[in-house]
Amino acid sequence: MEVNRLLSNELAYELPIRKLPSSGNVADKRIDLRGALRAEKAGEREVPSSCNFNPSYELTFCSSKLAELQEMIERFNISNRTNEFKRISTRLLHVEGRLSRIVCDTSELIHHRSELLELQQRLTQDLIWVYESSIKDDASCQHLSLPDAPVPLLPEIVNVPAHSLVDPQADSSEGLSPVENLILSENRRQEFGRVEGSRVAALRRLFTEGSTSTRLDINDVLSMQGMKKQRLVLFGMNHCSLGKK
Repeated sequence: MEVNRLLSNELAYELPIRKLPSSGNVADKRIDLRGALRAEKAGEREVPSSCNFNPSYELTFCSSKLAELQEMIERFNISNRTNEFKRISTRLLHVEGRLSRIVCDTSELIHHRSELLELQQRLTQDLIWVYESSIKDDASCQHLSLPDAPVPLLPEIVNVPAHSLVDPQADSSEGLSPVENLILSENRRQEFGRVEGSRVAALRRLFTEGSTSTRLDINDVLSMQGMKKQRLVLFGMNHCSLGKK
């Protein structure tokens, strides 16, 4: 429990049950409580196990406090999650200790206290879940951030003879895929060996200038005739060009 996260009305409880004065400003109260908690941890001071405060008032106070903390968890500030987690978890621990020290003398009070303790435990689990989920979400966002995010892949054809890309027996472009039509027309103009008319340049123009209906599809490349010995290399559009001759 971090003393600096406790509110004034919570300090007003933690000090009297340890028989410490609750007067003074908040800073002085926190100093006194911090010293008492250190002594309890060292075994130099007895940890209070019960208190004689009015049980009905205590149950009402704890019920109100848990409703407040539940709303805080629902509005958990993930941009300041570490401080938010410490603040809410400290106050949940305060409520848990407060409930456990109530001396209930009726079955109704005992039942009410049990319900509030169950709610406190459930809210503690909710807080842990929200906190850990925010960490995982941040890690996922960082993993997917550019330039590490997945990018569409494009094919690159390497060391493919011009004659192997088309069927030498074909007399017409009818029924050919967009890629085959493009390569066939380029082949007929005998421009495969030139910089602007190379196979790679032709494919690049198809990617950048083609209409939606004639965009290159990976299945078109894989289905070309005479490409059994062709090597197909996939690479990211955002990281490299279609290749060099």
